[in-house]
Amino acid sequence: YRERNKYGEWIKKSFAKKLFNTVTNNQSYLKILELGPGDGYIAELSKENKCDFVGVEGSPLIVYRLKEKGINIVQSLFPPLPKSLGCYDLCFALHLIEHMNSIKEAETLLNDIFSHLSPNGKLIIATPDYQRWRTDFYDSDYTHNLPFTFRRLKQLLVNTNEYANIYVGNAFGNKSLFIYWFVKLFYWRFIDNHTKNYLKSDLWYKGYLTFLPNILMIASKK
Repeated sequence: YRERNKYGEWIKKSFAKKLFNTVTNNQSYLKILELGPGDGYIAELSKENKCDFVGVEGSPLIVYRLKEKGINIVQSLFPPLPKSLGCYDLCFALHLIEHMNSIKEAETLLNDIFSHLSPNGKLIIATPDYQRWRTDFYDSDYTHNLPFTFRRLKQLLVNTNEYANIYVGNAFGNKSLFIYWFVKLFYWRFIDNHTKNYLKSDLWYKGYLTFLPNILMIASKK
């Protein structure tokens, strides 16, 4: 479990709220499943909107922290997902698929998710854009195994994909790339490589990672 920077936390909460409102269209009483719920932002938004939320998480520490907040969490490593989960209108899998060990495991997970979606249910998936992250994809998190570009993820979701976009921080669409290009001007890797052992919590690098582009796709159960 990593310490959270207040500014980075605000960006993530803002992104979660924009995404949640867009996907749910402010509807209440939806059944929502989230895999790898992290800090519980989607869970909190679900509660505010009177939606029925269930999270699935493998880490005992994260499960403990979320249960302390009163969030409904099932502790389980996946795939496969627990068969007792039932069916949901929406499934959020944000920054999860890159942690799968192989493309076969990713396919297994997606098939499993679709089996737990109601007719016309939707999967919301986000992952780093490897085309722009490059070596930072691996350097930022030692548990990153499976990289995706925009095209590769679209191929994986073939015949189910209905929405595809890119986002940087809490900004959506191609215009958000201007933020990425601007931040890139002020991040000098050769200086970072010589100062990373002296900067508290590797703050400069983590700030840079916050503004690297990510892929967002929504797939419908067919």
